[in-house]
Amino acid sequence: MDDTTLRRKDRALDREAALHALDESLWGTLSMCAPDGMPYGCALHFVRDGDACTFTLPKLA
Repeated sequence: MDDTTLRRKDRALDREAALHALDESLWGTLSMCAPDGMPYGCALHFVRDGDACTFTLPKLA
């Protein structure tokens, strides 16, 4: 893993810990910044199969 771009290297997970976190979770939050700098987050559902991970946005009512 190339961690040279991580801002908080002290919070980095090794591969096994990251996969365990994915396997124990049903959803996550993808946080980003809009072009104007405004932060926002999107809830994501995901499924992991080996090294592949599929992400979907939840259906809004």
